[in-house]
Amino acid sequence: MRVSVQNRGNVDTISPCLPAEADTGLLSTADFARLRRFAKQQIGLNLHDGKRHLADARVSKELRRLGLGSVREYFEQLEQDASGDLLSGLVDSLTTNYTSFFREPEHFQFLEATVLPMAAQWQECRIWCAASSTGEEPYSILAAWHGHEVSKRTRLKLLASDISTRVLSTAQQGVYPEDRFSPEALQRMRPILLKGRRSADGLYRVRPELRQQVEFRRLNLMHPFPFGSEFLCVFCRNAMIYFDRPTQGEVVAKLSRCLLPGGYLFVGHSESLGDLVGDLEYVRPAVYRKRGVPLANARAND
Repeated sequence: MRVSVQNRGNVDTISPCLPAEADTGLLSTADFARLRRFAKQQIGLNLHDGKRHLADARVSKELRRLGLGSVREYFEQLEQDASGDLLSGLVDSLTTNYTSFFREPEHFQFLEATVLPMAAQWQECRIWCAASSTGEEPYSILAAWHGHEVSKRTRLKLLASDISTRVLSTAQQGVYPEDRFSPEALQRMRPILLKGRRSADGLYRVRPELRQQVEFRRLNLMHPFPFGSEFLCVFCRNAMIYFDRPTQGEVVAKLSRCLLPGGYLFVGHSESLGDLVGDLEYVRPAVYRKRGVPLANARAND
């Protein structure tokens, strides 16, 4: 296999390697290095050497999906794409969007018993789901909120963000087949769901009037966040497993700055923060509290 590397400014340009239909051996050593740099800079993704075979197969599928004939052409389009759609495709191909309703239920038990009562004094409460995937997590938060006494006197503003436009599209529709729910999750979700009939039999849809309480937004955790300290809690679960330790530290610090004093950060149970806590304090596994006296939302008594 012949690979030609040219330098255009500070960007390596890789010539075509193998045809797009090949599932193995597509990425040369230089190609993989270029992909690693791009993924780290753009989305914080840590592609170590053990991921080379996976990256090879997934990039090959992306070339076929896009109808491209070479790795060089793919990289050029990826780097020039202003829409973010190709970047979303890369994210989807290299990460796992597995999620479920009321996943890691201990978090929701703590949310209902400890966190939500804090919002009873406010007119409005803001919660952020920072890696919302296909929507199961933010809609689980929504169901927990509407099953709680606090919902009778406080408005909820729930932000759900993800870097992938594909998963955000699914989440915005709020339609899920019955087999996506465990029996326990379906029982908890029923109050906010509409059951499909006839041609929609076997489907459930989040009630439109409740779905309006969720703002879905494309957001890259590597970029500056467009808000300050305004969230009672932030869920960022099972996203940082893709980052190296320094990147994890940067993201945790940024998330912490978005919390109200006394607010809570939820991470995945496989994502111990260790020495990355900064102004957060450990509460229980995968739950951290921002130091400081809890403050009422700035809009509480407007």
